[in-house]
Amino acid sequence: MFSALLMLFCGCSNSPPPADEYAVNIYGSKYAVDTYSISATGLTPPEGQLGFSYDKYVRRYKAARPLHELQGLAFLLQTHKGDTLLSTMLIEPFVCFSLPSYSAKRSDGWAVKETHQYSVTDSGELLKDNHPQADFSYSCEISSPDGRNGDALSTYQSTLARCDEPARSGTQIRAVFSDPAWSSTVSGDTCQAVYLDFSASLLGEFMFLPATNTQLSVQLAQCIGADAAGVSRIDAAIADSPCIYRNIATWVDLTGGQGAQAFPVGGSWTITTTDLASGHLEAEVDMQFAATGSWPAFSIQGHVDLPLLEMNGR
Repeated sequence: MFSALLMLFCGCSNSPPPADEYAVNIYGSKYAVDTYSISATGLTPPEGQLGFSYDKYVRRYKAARPLHELQGLAFLLQTHKGDTLLSTMLIEPFVCFSLPSYSAKRSDGWAVKETHQYSVTDSGELLKDNHPQADFSYSCEISSPDGRNGDALSTYQSTLARCDEPARSGTQIRAVFSDPAWSSTVSGDTCQAVYLDFSASLLGEFMFLPATNTQLSVQLAQCIGADAAGVSRIDAAIADSPCIYRNIATWVDLTGGQGAQAFPVGGSWTITTTDLASGHLEAEVDMQFAATGSWPAFSIQGHVDLPLLEMNGR
C-alpha cells in the first residue's frame, strides 16, 4: 500500500521520453565498408553500427544529444585508409527545424526523428548531393503519442533549396499575377534543378508563397538527350512531346481546402547552359499558366542559375 501511494504522489513513470533523434546512415559496398574506416565526430557509436539495407551495407549513427539541442551544430564525417585521410564532410540537421509544427509538437510529447542518408564510394569518397551513383534522402518524421497522426518532410538534397541560398542566389524567378486580388509579383521561395538519368529528363522546380496559407509549385520539364549538352528551347506545349514529364503548376491550400492543377497556355523557357560535370543549369523563363477554378492565371518569369542535381530517378 505504501509503495502504491508513493507512486501516486510522485507521478513516477517508467515510460521512456518520446524520441527526439538525429540519425545518419552511410551506405556503401562490402568492399568500401571493410576497406575504409568511417568516423563521425559527435555521433555514436563513432565507428558506426554495421547493417545491411537496400542491397548495400550501411553504417548507422545517431547523435548523443536530442535533436532540439542541435540546431546550427555541424558534425564531422571522415574516411581513412590506415593513417591516410581520404574524405571529409560536414553535416547538420535541418529538415525538422523547417517544419512549423516541430517545436510545439515536440513539447506536446510527439516523437521526432530526422534521418540523413549519405554514401561512401569504393575509392573512399563521401558523397551527398549531385551524384548518379546513389539517390539520397533527408527526412523528418513527427508522430503523435498514439501513432495515429503525424507530419513529415523529405528532400533529396542536403539543403531545402531556398532561392536565396548562396549557390542559388543568381536565380531571379517570380510569379506575376494580373488579378488585383493577388500580389502583383511574388519571388520564388524554393528553386531547384534535377537531371534524371533513366529518362534523360531535366526538371526545374520552383515553389512560391503568393498568399497566406497558399502554396504554388511549378514544374518545368524537358527530355534533353542523354548527353544533356547544348542549348534547348522548350515550348509550352510539351505535353505533345514524348517526354514523360510536363510543364505543370499545382495550387495547394495549406489549411486543407481544395487545391488544383494549372497548365501552360503560352510562352517558353530557354535553357542556355546544362553542365552535368560541374552540376550547373542556366535558363530564361517566360511562361503563362491558365486560371483554374478559383485560382488565378499567372506567369512565371525570370532568370534561372542553379546547381544541377543528377539522380538515377528510379
